[in-house]
Formats: sequence, structure tokens, C-alpha cells
Amino acid sequence: VSRATGCGNRIFVETPQGYAVLDRLAGGMVGKDDQVSGDFNKPGRATLKDKQTGAELTVFVEDFMLSRAAANRKMTTLCNGAQ
Repeated sequence: VSRATGCGNRIFVETPQGYAVLDRLAGGMVGKDDQVSGDFNKPGRATLKDKQTGAELTVFVEDFMLSRAAANRKMTTLCNGAQ
């Protein structure tokens, strides 16, 4: 997890294919640097599993395969405060 704090229900995850922007629909919270697994490479609902806490979350994959620059622009738009 690259960023979650200050982003409302949005979670930014770095994947081998680029960054994914997830909108948390249900489940627990995740923190920065948590390792998560799930299928974030297509739009729509997905299940995310937090390896640190064992929590399962239902998320909506809002965007995926973003470059670091594009992800940073989204963070600036959607999030507030320091990382």
C-alpha cells in the first residue's frame, strides 16, 4: 500500500504492472506499507487481503496500471495532508 491515510476510502497500491486506485466498499482498514493481495488489474469489484492483519476488504478497482506520475496526480487530487 503506497497511501491510504487522508484519502477517505481510497487506497493506492503499487503493483508490478503499475499503481492501482481502489475504493474501499467494505471491510477493515489498511495502512501504508501493508502488503495486500488481490486482482487489481481489471475494473470492478475485487477482494483484497491484507497480509499483516489478515483482514479481507471488498474494493472497487477505480483505476489500474497507472504510472507513478499519474498515481501521484490522483493522490494530490483525492487525498489531503501529508503521507
